[in-house]
Amino acid sequence: MKAMFANGKALATAAVAAVLLAGCSSSGENAAEPDATPTASASATAAAQAEQLSVRMVEINAAIVQWQSAGTIDDARKAAETVLNLIVGPAGPLYGDANGDGAIEGQTAIGLLPGLEGQPGLIGPDPNPCTVKNVLGTEWTDPRGEWAKMTNAIDAWAPNNNTFPNLVSQPQRIAGWAALALKTDDLATAREYAGKAQVNSEETVNALFNCTVDAKGDAV
Repeated sequence: MKAMFANGKALATAAVAAVLLAGCSSSGENAAEPDATPTASASATAAAQAEQLSVRMVEINAAIVQWQSAGTIDDARKAAETVLNLIVGPAGPLYGDANGDGAIEGQTAIGLLPGLEGQPGLIGPDPNPCTVKNVLGTEWTDPRGEWAKMTNAIDAWAPNNNTFPNLVSQPQRIAGWAALALKTDDLATAREYAGKAQVNSEETVNALFNCTVDAKGDAV
């Protein structure tokens, strides 16, 4: 497991610092300069959003670590349920007591991604190009359609038919692995899914906090 996820507090601090001090970096000789200096209010809003996002990614990764190191299938399912709920939120699909133990692990008021009816997620307006490309995967003009891509991929998934690479959104892939872990009775299989989810979690963090764009403003 990569060192960047070894310490959740360090990840949160680094993520917020990256957003506040560097933001979305540019490459190329003709990289565009910002049109205007953000107002104090806009800067405060951006800082608060960055902190919320970083805390949520710390929570998601901590649950992935618990899932991957679980000693029983019940523990793995609890951790996977936490991950799933933190991503989809109560306005998204599959939220709730997925393992049927009477408790909602990862209970939250808002998901990482937008809800089925376009309810706001923690990713706010005007996300950076890398977030649009790899975290949202789209502009989310059709939230139900975007969530249907994930649920359809979960339903169609099989060991010889990995449908998740077709999901552009890295968090949706994480949620997909969590949903599969909740369905299996085999601990080794559930832990294997956690390893795959952890890779997608790293990609999500990179997109959110280490965005690089070219001179045209496109994510690279």
